[in-house]
Amino acid sequence: MPTTDFWSPFYWQTRFSTENNFEWLVPSPTLIPLVHEILLSFPSSSAFLAQKFSQEGDGQEDEPPKVTILHVGCGSSTLGTQLQAYLDGQPQSPSHAGGGRIYQVYDADYVKPPASIMSAKEEAKVPFKLVDLLSTESLLSNLPHQEGPIPSDDIAKAIEEEQKWDLILDKSTCDAISTGPQLSPPPFSAGQTEQAPADPVERMTFNLSKVVKKGGKWVSISYSPIRYSFLSDIGNDGKYGWKVVRKEMVAMTSIPEGRRIRDGDQERIVYEPETGVWMYVLERA
Repeated sequence: MPTTDFWSPFYWQTRFSTENNFEWLVPSPTLIPLVHEILLSFPSSSAFLAQKFSQEGDGQEDEPPKVTILHVGCGSSTLGTQLQAYLDGQPQSPSHAGGGRIYQVYDADYVKPPASIMSAKEEAKVPFKLVDLLSTESLLSNLPHQEGPIPSDDIAKAIEEEQKWDLILDKSTCDAISTGPQLSPPPFSAGQTEQAPADPVERMTFNLSKVVKKGGKWVSISYSPIRYSFLSDIGNDGKYGWKVVRKEMVAMTSIPEGRRIRDGDQERIVYEPETGVWMYVLERA
């Protein structure tokens, strides 16, 4: 298949019909400790968690605040279930660095992954959400505690910070989306003051800013060393709502069988050298 098909739901539906498991770019055991380190950097004493604790208490003052994690573009990866199991095994006492909190991981994709990936018991621990990252309406209808679509007249209303996600995790989802065509601008809705960008990665970035609380993080794994270069190009005008706070190479990768690309009406295989795998940490500004 040509690389441009990586953005297509049809491509993934076809692939998932025969694929049981595939991990993009880095194995979960490599990535999970890095994600945990970032989660521990969330200050437990900040309003970021203190407000969450007071609002979620409602007679349950002894229950620690819940940090919500959305693993987007999960596909046939088991990263979500492995991350949840890892976090469940960590100390939760207030004296533990970054402790005094519990974590809930959600898997998300715009195509339902193979049923064989996750047992019913595992899905109960890591709920799945059917989400289109290029649709603000889809994202707003799939907030952590949101069940099903929200009325259209509510979409334009400000979403309270405590309804939003704490952390987004994507492993090469940004790369798959980058292969898609330029997007048509969505229709303006009531109360809308910004026009969504046409570039698919920029659109994803723009949309995710609407559903992640300020100070929240986005851990993005990509083969591209310039995946989010557009953020530094716009300074601090706030259009995208994110700033890159960390970038590092976490692995090397190659495609031994080559990359299939389309050249006019023909397809050909291109063999490429090993390339770096980059971890970006973006912070919601």
